[in-house]
Amino acid sequence: MNIRNAAGIAFVASLLSVVPAWQGMNRLIAIGATRSRWWIPPSIALLGCLLVCFLAIMPVFYFALYRHRGPIRFPTPLRKLALAAAAILVAVMILRFQASSGGWNWNSVLALVANGGYILLLVAMSRDIPDELSEPISVSRLLAAITKLAVIAWGLWVAFQFVRLTIVALTYGQVKQIAFQVGHDAPPLRDMLKDVTLTLFSQAGLLAAPYIVWRSGLANRDIAGDIPAGGVN
Repeated sequence: MNIRNAAGIAFVASLLSVVPAWQGMNRLIAIGATRSRWWIPPSIALLGCLLVCFLAIMPVFYFALYRHRGPIRFPTPLRKLALAAAAILVAVMILRFQASSGGWNWNSVLALVANGGYILLLVAMSRDIPDELSEPISVSRLLAAITKLAVIAWGLWVAFQFVRLTIVALTYGQVKQIAFQVGHDAPPLRDMLKDVTLTLFSQAGLLAAPYIVWRSGLANRDIAGDIPAGGVN
């Protein structure tokens, strides 16, 4: 499977992954609407809008990559990075499944399908393609812009996961104290660190695709107007 077709599948899969987040945002807005302080509902609505914009970055990136009709070839180090990222996502999926005790539900099925789409794209990016290809064409403005935005936004998000590891380790004593006060046991520190670590690796795996496109120089190639729907023959 070529990169363009894999990007199309990843685009559809990424839309499925937004569904649970959209449901969570609606519940958050409903809770905020019940609060008496005037600034809580608009603050939650603003937070929800920012979340939607952030979650929309990856689907738009996959869509823009799908629309690029020219040949895409990545250097060997970047292809190895794509394969490593795919392996990491597979490992995270297995560990998440083993740790899950709630059984299957629609959200877990959607997450599985979405991750499958991401992994398929990374595997396609890791494959070499023949040298005898036509000359590369200019990229669309959409692909150039969304690639850089995805690298910046998701790069910051991945960096924040490192901060979360430190926060969890330093505040675990307070968490245990609060749990004791309400009559519950705090989850073991190793379980909390494991969850944050798996999140770190999974988000880094999602960052890999736009990072590879950016590092390859594709997003910096001479920018053309948006490619017509019929594509370039």
